[in-house]
Amino acid sequence: MRFKRIEIDDYGPLQGWSLKEPGDFNLLFGRNEAGKTLAIEAIWKMLWKKHARKLRGAERVEEHPRGFLRLEIDGEEVRFPDVGNLDSKIDLTPELCRNTFIVRNSDLFIENEGDYFTQVTSRLTGLKSAEIDNVEVAVREIALLTREKLDFKNDAPSGKLKSRIENARGLREEIESLLQRIKEKGWDELERELVRNIEKIQLLEQDLEKLELARKRKRYEEGKEANEELKKIARKISDLKEFSREEAAEWRELNAERQGKARDLEKSRGEEKEFKRELKEVDGELQEVESEINRLGKAKRVIDGEVLPDLKEMERKEEQLTGKKKGENFLRNTGIASLILIVLSGLLAVFVPDLLYYSYAIGGLALIFGAYSWFRIYTLKKEEGEIGGILNRIKNNLQPFGISGEEKKELVMALEKLQQEHQDWESKKSNLEKRKTYAERRIQEISREKKDLEDRIGKIDLEIDEIKKKSTAEDLDQYFQTLKRKEEMEKKRTKLVYDLQRIFQVRGENEDWDEIIEGYRQYGDQALDQEYTPQTAGEKEEELGKLREMQKKKEDELEQFRKDLKEIEREINKEVFPEEEYIPCNTSLDLQELKKKIDDFISSHETNKERAKLVIDIFSEIKVEEEEKVSEIFTDSRVGEIFSRITGGRYTQVSYDRENREIIAREEGGKIIPARNLSGGAFDQLYLAIRVAMGEKILGEKTGFFILDDPFIKADQDRLKRLLDTIKELTARGWQVLYFTCKNEVREILSPSLETGEVKLVEI
Repeated sequence: MRFKRIEIDDYGPLQGWSLKEPGDFNLLFGRNEAGKTLAIEAIWKMLWKKHARKLRGAERVEEHPRGFLRLEIDGEEVRFPDVGNLDSKIDLTPELCRNTFIVRNSDLFIENEGDYFTQVTSRLTGLKSAEIDNVEVAVREIALLTREKLDFKNDAPSGKLKSRIENARGLREEIESLLQRIKEKGWDELERELVRNIEKIQLLEQDLEKLELARKRKRYEEGKEANEELKKIARKISDLKEFSREEAAEWRELNAERQGKARDLEKSRGEEKEFKRELKEVDGELQEVESEINRLGKAKRVIDGEVLPDLKEMERKEEQLTGKKKGENFLRNTGIASLILIVLSGLLAVFVPDLLYYSYAIGGLALIFGAYSWFRIYTLKKEEGEIGGILNRIKNNLQPFGISGEEKKELVMALEKLQQEHQDWESKKSNLEKRKTYAERRIQEISREKKDLEDRIGKIDLEIDEIKKKSTAEDLDQYFQTLKRKEEMEKKRTKLVYDLQRIFQVRGENEDWDEIIEGYRQYGDQALDQEYTPQTAGEKEEELGKLREMQKKKEDELEQFRKDLKEIEREINKEVFPEEEYIPCNTSLDLQELKKKIDDFISSHETNKERAKLVIDIFSEIKVEEEEKVSEIFTDSRVGEIFSRITGGRYTQVSYDRENREIIAREEGGKIIPARNLSGGAFDQLYLAIRVAMGEKILGEKTGFFILDDPFIKADQDRLKRLLDTIKELTARGWQVLYFTCKNEVREILSPSLETGEVKLVEI
């Protein structure tokens, strides 16, 4: 059995990895996390598709790998996983394959090695140790016994059997003690007296029950009569259901409200009339005022547009003229003097020719000063004329409005008077407009108030009409008369309800009396020969009370006895038979039955226990004889030989300690060391020897493969070389090895073999 080709197309992060035409010794070298462990998991899952979980820790990738394995088995090439699991082609279990031919995570240790060696031995010798174990387990399960001490189990699946049996033994002792006390105190006779007393009580209770039937029959008869009368009254009241104190009060309130609203409406109408009259008067006055304001407005527009500008111009010119007229007298005197000088210069020129030059000079100067003075005087007169023209224009503009005056002062006063008059008329107009606005606003408010009042009066009339329509009453007086009749009937109905409450002893006012009476109908023909009276019922109840009191005294005497019975009842149902139907314990007879049931329970399980022990003892003797053969497998195998060679002769022998179910090694000096106490390197060497030897035993004359994941990380240089030599020897005998590693020292040790091709190097 050897690999011919490995193809892993997709397995988690491992993609497109293959090993074509693998050799005998294949060194698959790669760094950490390169996918070595994933490759081993993928190979396992393709070989053991249905048993993938048997390879512990192979759950990192949930899906099944895509790819295939081609193996040569007995000269035939087969392809996995197409042909199913490996056990379909070779007699090999997943457990044996995992613990023999595959080393994962650098751990050579064999998982559950005791069971493993038993499986190997059974395979090789035909031992039935596993079947014997299964029989022993089945026997223990039937008898509910523990594995080690063969004592009763005390776990949940067994129902806490050990505790239940212990509790049953304790309760049996309590029951025997209690039965003895019952005999000593005569509680049996007391129980019989109680039974006779109970019979008397039952007879009295029957008499009282008959009286109760008679009482209920009487209730039925009286209640039925009262209920019929109540129904009649209820129908009459129902006909007057629309009449109520609340509605009567509402009608009265509506009448009062309507009268008040009607008075308010009349008052509003009077106010509205008064404001309309005032509005008419204000409108008349406003027409007169606006007419006068229009007249004054025209004058004001002329005054503002023409007169006032002329007045301003006139005042400006007067101011200028006033300054100029201050030198008028000087100019006039200068002019006169210039005329005189001109005349004198003429006379001088005529009469004094020698002064002709001077006369011309004086006459010229006089002429110049005189011309200037008279020109200035002319200019002043002209400006006075312009001012007079403006004044005349103002007079002409004001004349159409009845304003006259010769002087500017008179005109200005007249203008001021006109302005004041215009303001007075405007003020009067503003007051009239305010009065008008107020009157109009009040008329609108009163109109809304009137509408609200009219609407409310209309609604009140509708509400009153609605009450009239519902009640058919013509007026409020008629409504009150009908309401009074209804209230008298309601009083009568209340009395009938009270009678029914008294008869049937209930408090609810809205009870369904038909239903209650129907519940008593069954008593209508009951105890017809019995007349119920409170006196008869009282006498019977008194007699019953005395009997019950006597019964209580007797029961008090038995109270402790019953407490003991109840305690035993509670204990036996809770601690011994918790899952069975509840078992009562009320009498001494019940107590005796319980004792018998407990005896049967203890006896049954004790018998099963003894029988189970006998069967287990028989099978244990057979198993001891069979398991002696497990030790022989180490004697007949090459474990010791291989281990001795790997360790350089330090350990000479390997055997299996059957009693302690562990492997032991013997040193050259004879010292025996359990495998668990070996050093890490020696431990790996031992388990490599075991796996190789067991593989040879399992496959017999055939050879197979070993898949090793860095198995020798604890070995030093010398041990590692010897271990690798052992593997090379193994492959030389026809075995195939897939050795996965990331250690350079492994590669270095095998470098000569890699060069010769004895070892095939595959990079991962």
